[in-house]
Order: sequence, then C-alpha cells, then structure tokens
Amino acid sequence: MSFLTTHRITNFLASGSFGLVFKTSNQNGVSLSATKFLFCETDNSRRLQLIQRESNVQLKHENVVELVQVSEEFFTPQVILELRSLLPNCKDRSWTLITKYLHQAYETGRVQVHILKMELCGPTLRVWLDYYTVNPIFYKAQADLNAVQVRIVSECAEGLRFLHTNDIIHRDFKPENVMFSLPEDRNKFIFPLKIGDFGLSRQIPNSTSTSQVEMTQHVGTDSYMAPEINLGRYSKAADIYSFGLVMWEVLQLINDFDRPEYFHRRVNENDNHLIEKNLPLPNAKYFIVRMTSKQIDYRMKDLDQFIEQRVRFAHNSEQLTTFLRDAVPREVIYLGETSYEGAFEIGKDNLTLKGMGEGTIMRPVSGESAEFQNPSENFLLSVRGSNCTVVGLKFETFQKNQGGIGVFGNANKISNISLTTRDGDAISVFGDDNVVKKLKIKNSRNGITILGRGNTADYNYMQNGDEGISLDGVSNVVTTFCWSNLKTGVSIRSGSSSHRILDTKEIDKLQGGGGGVGLRIDKDTANCCITNVKAEKISVDGSCHSFRNVKSEKNPEICGEGHIFMDFEGV
Repeated sequence: MSFLTTHRITNFLASGSFGLVFKTSNQNGVSLSATKFLFCETDNSRRLQLIQRESNVQLKHENVVELVQVSEEFFTPQVILELRSLLPNCKDRSWTLITKYLHQAYETGRVQVHILKMELCGPTLRVWLDYYTVNPIFYKAQADLNAVQVRIVSECAEGLRFLHTNDIIHRDFKPENVMFSLPEDRNKFIFPLKIGDFGLSRQIPNSTSTSQVEMTQHVGTDSYMAPEINLGRYSKAADIYSFGLVMWEVLQLINDFDRPEYFHRRVNENDNHLIEKNLPLPNAKYFIVRMTSKQIDYRMKDLDQFIEQRVRFAHNSEQLTTFLRDAVPREVIYLGETSYEGAFEIGKDNLTLKGMGEGTIMRPVSGESAEFQNPSENFLLSVRGSNCTVVGLKFETFQKNQGGIGVFGNANKISNISLTTRDGDAISVFGDDNVVKKLKIKNSRNGITILGRGNTADYNYMQNGDEGISLDGVSNVVTTFCWSNLKTGVSIRSGSSSHRILDTKEIDKLQGGGGGVGLRIDKDTANCCITNVKAEKISVDGSCHSFRNVKSEKNPEICGEGHIFMDFEGV
C-alpha cells in the first residue's frame, strides 16, 4: 500500500537541496509526522548516495530526530501538482524545485521519490537564536534564560555524542539542523532538542575519535565547517568544531551581524578575548577554545570531558533530592523559577547549585509546623561537602528554630542569596575558608553566624532582626556589611580572636530605644582589627584590638586592655 493512500499531507514545512518536507498524518488526522520527499535522478549518483545515507540513519535517542519509516514510490504529475498547491504563493526555491520535477514527470510519466517519515519537531535552534538576539528585551525579561542556554548546549552534546558512538559524522551541524520538540503552543520552545537532517552524514564503521578518513571536500555550511574539511581528510573532530561554534553562539547570544567576524577572528586569528568570561556554563571559555581550534592536534577529540561535567536541571523537589544524592564531582544542578519544598543536603564535594534569583524559592513542605529543637542542625539547605557553590536562590522559612543555610564543609562559596527566617539563623557557617557574599537578609532573628576559621562575609545586607553578623572561631573577615533596624549589627563573641572587620556601617537607627549596639566585642576576645566602621554605638572588651577610622555616634563603651586607636571618633 502506497504512502499516499495511508497518509494525509496537510501543509508545507521546509525545503532542501533536492527535496521538500511536509507535515503529514494518518488518514484519521492523528499521528503527526514530518515527511521528507526526496526526488531522485537516476543519472546523479552523488544525489542517490546522499539520499541513501540519510535513509540509513535509523537511530533512537532523545536528542536525535527519529526516522520512523523509509519507502520509495513513483509520483505522477497529478501528485506533484497537489504537493505544489500546498507551497506558499511566492515562487521561491521550493517552487522552482518542485516545478522542475513536475516537468520531468510530464516527460516521463512519473518521478522516483524517496519518502522519509520522521517525528514532527518544532522550531529550529536558529529561530530561537533570532528570537533572543534580534529582540534583546525578550532575554532580559526571561529570568531562567541561563538554564535554557545550558540545556540547549547540553542536549546538543548528548545527541552528537550518541551519533559519534554509532560511528556517524554529521558533517553539517548548525542551528538550522537542531530542532525543538513539537510545542502545544506554536510560540514556545519545548525540550528535548533533536539533531536532524542527515543528508550529509557519513557512517565510518569502527572509527575512533581521532582516525581521519578520506572524504568529500567542502561538505557542510561554510560558517560552521571545520578547516580540515577543505583538505578532504577529517574525523569526528570536525563535528566537535561545529559544536563549539554553536555552543559559543548560544551561550553568548551572538547575533547574525557579529557572527561572521567573531567566528573568523576566533578561528583564524586565535582571538580568545571575544569569548566572554562569565558565560552561564562552567569552564565554557576553555571548552569553546579547545573545540574550535584550527589545529586538530589541540582540538578536543570527543565530547566526553565536556558532558562529564554533568549539568542537570531539577524541575521539582523530588528531582533535586535525587540529583543531590547521586551527584558526582564538578556537577552543576540548575533550578528553575519555582518552589522547592523540604530540607535538602549537599553531601558531596565540588558541586554547584544554581538558581534563577528570587524566583527560585526554597521553603519547608507546605503545612508542616514542626518546631526544631536544635537550630544548629536544622536548615533548609545543609552544605556538608567542600568546594561547593550555591548561587541565585531565595530561602523562606517560618518554622520555629529552622535556619536557612548551614555550611558545615570547607571552602564553599554562597552568593546572591535572599533569606527570610522566622527565628533561626539565616546562614550559619561551621566550616573553614568559606565565602558568603551578596546576601540579602530580611525579617530574620539572626543573620550570619560564623563559627569556623578563615571565613569571609563580603557585601552583605540585613534588615529587621536581632543580630546581623556574629563572629566566633578564629581569623574570620567581614567586609562591606550594611544593616538597618537591628538590635546588634556585628558582634565578636567571647573566646574568639584575630577577626577583621572592614567597611561596615549602619544605615538606619538600631532597635531597642537606644539600647542597641552597632559593633560589640565581648570579653575574652583578642587581636581583632576594625577598619572603616560607622555605627550608632560601639562596645569594646577583650584585649589588643586595633581601630582605624572608626566612628561611634554615641559615647562608646571601652573595656579591656592593650587596644590601639587610630582615628576613632567618639573615644
């Protein structure tokens, strides 16, 4: 039974060098597909070879367009006329192509056609790029754009690695040949992504990532074509070159106008300064440089190292719990603009947890009202690993004694976080050599409590609460801390020593009817250095503290011994 008797052709989708793609369905109007009609010329062996190659790529992977059915038929002039009636009314390339074969059908009575029925996809990656580079207002308004960019790159890499694992070189990897999934809404870009159009692909059995093979010269699209293709001897590394350029284009949102110059300068002039440093993917610049090297020996030979960074996207609380449990070093877990409920733990080293700012909210499970008895062990997020990064999240808890973040490991970085807790610590640092930076804390009992050694609190702000920053342990540093409406701004607790406080100030009056203290240094403390601090009231005890450029608006309370005062206004 012929394809045309079992299927309906509904509308035109796209055209290629020697074929047309139409949207098709079964006769009941369901089971939608994209069907490519490739017109054959028996005297053109090159064309027949390309058609055969595309027909042979019948692989099943989430990130590769699935070829559902392959058949071969002969179309009469009447059938070709019906296809032409579905084309746009402009006489473009597709119109010229089909008219050519219509004339051939009139001359010979029929034309041979290869039919490739594929899964129906949505818009191409090129459409997405145009949407966000031509209209910057769109991506500036999309808070989760970075996560989308990273997912695009990650899924392209997964699909391309799958092809290479099956000894297939795509040879024309570019945004036009990467499709989003079929959307319910035509204006949406839906994952997963799919790599398609295998007309130029080659299957090289038993090839390795480095084995170069004699193949056709100058195959693919010039902008994305690896230099060695012009020499006619290349390998899977040619696809990696193309992928590196696409990755750069997606992560940096390079527009059509800049793209030719950027690509030329990067490849031919080895200009790496064009690659932005803070792209939304770990080590992005390193990988782009390695992938797009003109020198094959320096270029990355496969995508394993890139993919093994493990970038994941947790869309709900259950996924986040699972990903944190199963994480491996250097993994990056992205969170979306939604709420994640529960208590989570980073128990592995070298992980990154990255949210989308205040739209990514961490909170207790809805309806829970437990009162935690030990506030030092109960947090929405516990960081027990070391060398981890947590960035771009909002924490909200109104549970009694529950804190926001507990940092138990060492050398972690916590930044760009908003926290509101009922009466637990917004963030407590128990480990050593951690950095907490750019935190906004509101309506919390205590802000930042630091108990370890060598930790740094930098560029933080707190409003409405009891105590802003509390220092215990040894050799911790506070820089650029501002606060308003607190009972105590910064305190150095008894038994601790050698802390440094720099560039902190009170920007509103303290609570407590004048009884509050902006800076309090308890007894049994020693060797702390206070520089560029301004507060309504300062209370000092302990021994051997030094003060430089410090202002207390009210008479300070000075106890202890061995202090050094240099430009202390109020003493």
